[in-house]
Amino acid sequence: MNPEICKKSHTISSLLEEATGVLSRSCIPNSRQNAELLLQSVLGKTRMDLYLEWDKEISAKEYEVYRAFLSRRSQHEPIQYLLGETEFMSLPFRVNSCVMIPRPETEILVEKVIAYLQDQGPVRILDIGTGSGVIAIGLCKYLPQVTVDALDIREEILALAKENAERNGVADRIHFILGDIRSELFYKNLQVKYDVLVSNPPYVSKKEWDNLDREVRDYEPFSAICDGGDGLSFYRIFAEKAKLLLAPHGVMFFEIGFGQKEEVVSIFQEKGFHEIVWYPDLAGIPRVMQIKMEGGKVV
Repeated sequence: MNPEICKKSHTISSLLEEATGVLSRSCIPNSRQNAELLLQSVLGKTRMDLYLEWDKEISAKEYEVYRAFLSRRSQHEPIQYLLGETEFMSLPFRVNSCVMIPRPETEILVEKVIAYLQDQGPVRILDIGTGSGVIAIGLCKYLPQVTVDALDIREEILALAKENAERNGVADRIHFILGDIRSELFYKNLQVKYDVLVSNPPYVSKKEWDNLDREVRDYEPFSAICDGGDGLSFYRIFAEKAKLLLAPHGVMFFEIGFGQKEEVVSIFQEKGFHEIVWYPDLAGIPRVMQIKMEGGKVV
C-alpha cells in the first residue's frame, strides 16, 4: 500500500482527501469519485452517508480493507471488479474478472433489438457469448414476450450470468448453454432455429489488444475482447452458420468495432446477405449491425 496514507486519525473526510491524492498521482480518472465509491463499499454506506458522517472515525479493520482496495485501484484494476458490480440498462449486475465489463455501446445494441421486437409476439433469441448476461437479461427485462438461450464457453461464466438473471427476476426465461459456436459439435446438437441472433463478440484484433489501456489489457479477459487475429473471425462464423441458426424470417444484431463497418458488410454480402442496416453510437461511429436473412439492401 502506498505509504502516503499514514496511520493517523482516520475520519471519513481525511481519508477521502488523502485517497483522492493517491489515486490522482496514479493517473486514475475521476479519482475523487473512485475514492468515494470504494469507501462506500467498505463501509456499506451511500454517498450522502459519507457526507453526513464527515468527521466520523472508521475502525482499524475498515481502514485496512480500504487500504487494500486503494492499492489495487492504484494499479489500475477496474473499479467494477473491486466493487463486484456494475450497472447496465439501469439494471444491477455482478461482475468479476472472468467476464468483460459491459460498455455503454452495448446498451445501443440491446436498445436496437428492443425497438425491432417491441410490437412482435413470442420470440426466441440466441445470445452468443453472454458473459455476465447483460444482453440476455436486458432483453428479457424489457421484452416480456421473449425467451433467450444464452451461450458461453465456461461454466463459471454461466454461473455468474445465472446469478444476474435471478437477481433481475428473469431466470425463468433464460436457458444457459455451455457451448462454442466455433465447434462443429455445437451445430450437431442444435435442435431449434432462432428468430433473432444477438452478440457482442470479441472484435478487437491482436494488434489493437497490444495497444489497449492497461486497465483493459491487464485485467479483463482476453478471450472476451480479442479474437486473437484480425478481429473479424466471429463475423465470418456468423455469416457462414447463420442459416443453421436462424429461421427464414430471422435477423441478426451485432456490435462491431471502430472502423469495421465496411469489412463486416463485405463478409455478409459474400454469403448472400444484402439487407444490412447499421446504427451509430453517440460519437457517430458505426456500432451496431442489423442483418436480415432475406432480401433488401445495405442502408
